[in-house]
Amino acid sequence: MNEKEKSLKIAENWIEAMNRQDLEKMESLYADDVIDNEVPEREAIVGKKNVTKAYRELFQGFPDCKATIINHIVEGDQVLLEILWEGTQKGEFRGIPSTGKKVKLRIAYIFRIQNGKIHEIREYYDAATFLNQIGLL
Repeated sequence: MNEKEKSLKIAENWIEAMNRQDLEKMESLYADDVIDNEVPEREAIVGKKNVTKAYRELFQGFPDCKATIINHIVEGDQVLLEILWEGTQKGEFRGIPSTGKKVKLRIAYIFRIQNGKIHEIREYYDAATFLNQIGLL
């Protein structure tokens, strides 16, 4: 398996672990100083434990969330996964009380992978679509 295939496999394993809500497996794929930069948000999240905490909160807010990979591109140390993300807001999420509404978004995840670990995740999605679907716009 070449480096591009290895990097793609790591990103795919992360999505599979996310779909199982396996925080331990997700965390095992991170470098200690991993950065999760969800572009519509104000600040990046830094460090394994903090990124794990953010995904724990996501799973509490959207316990049925699922990501389906639609497309991928691998170049250098970066992997882009285009996904279809779906979930129902059944719990509080980022201070937003449960709405019971379903969300369906396309998200582009860009992973920077070095030495077999995820060093950075950048997430791009339309925040207005998200807010509209949960009934806040």
